[in-house]
Amino acid sequence: MPVYIYSMPKAGTYFFATFLKELGFHDTGYHIERNEYLDTHAHSMEVNARTPGKARVPGFFVAVMRRLRADDVAFGHFPLPIHHAVLDELGRYVCAYRDPRRTLVSEFIDFRYRRTGVKWLLPDAVPDDGAAFALYLERHGLRGHLGVFRDMVLLRSILASPLAPPVLGPRTIFVNFDAIRSDAAAALPVARFLGSQLTDDEVRTALASALAAETKTKATEITLDREALWTDAAEALYAGSQFPMIKSMAEDLGMVF
Repeated sequence: MPVYIYSMPKAGTYFFATFLKELGFHDTGYHIERNEYLDTHAHSMEVNARTPGKARVPGFFVAVMRRLRADDVAFGHFPLPIHHAVLDELGRYVCAYRDPRRTLVSEFIDFRYRRTGVKWLLPDAVPDDGAAFALYLERHGLRGHLGVFRDMVLLRSILASPLAPPVLGPRTIFVNFDAIRSDAAAALPVARFLGSQLTDDEVRTALASALAAETKTKATEITLDREALWTDAAEALYAGSQFPMIKSMAEDLGMVF
């Protein structure tokens, strides 16, 4: 079965691709968008981390997804499950989410300390991390992440409705990235949902290997007081956005943060 990892930004997109590879699937390296995709396997990890735009390839998502073979894995923040007719009935969706406060901080660190193209956010431009984080929220983060988070919660709402397409629910699983990182038992339902025949111990081993693997957005070498980034200015920007309201809706729908 082909698998699409539908994720919020910084909610384990590349980790889950690696985990599924450890389970025996084939990671295509395709990061899907509507009219193009990132062919991440065509470039080095350094290129993918610092200048991801170099991996862009034109390609409408329908054509790209329909050329996936059985056991291929693609991923992205594009809400493919809402367009569930694109994949055949064997296709599966792993929906990876995370507290948006964590995804925002994680992307900020990536933009400020790993990428080279976000010059307005570099330490030379804004020396103070707290001021830089508030600037990131105002200029990009709140706008850029909100649509993905809203679509993720919309999908959850659709699945909770009696009018949900009957073919969609059984093909979809939601998993909290932080939960699977902190508790190996959270990996077992994902493996079983995907039909893995590995034993529970083998799944735990696969998870450990995926957690240890380097990916293009992993920030293990960057030490920063993440809580200190939430200055009064940052808190005010977040509180004034739609994030708190949508997160409350997500919790009412059973998503755990």
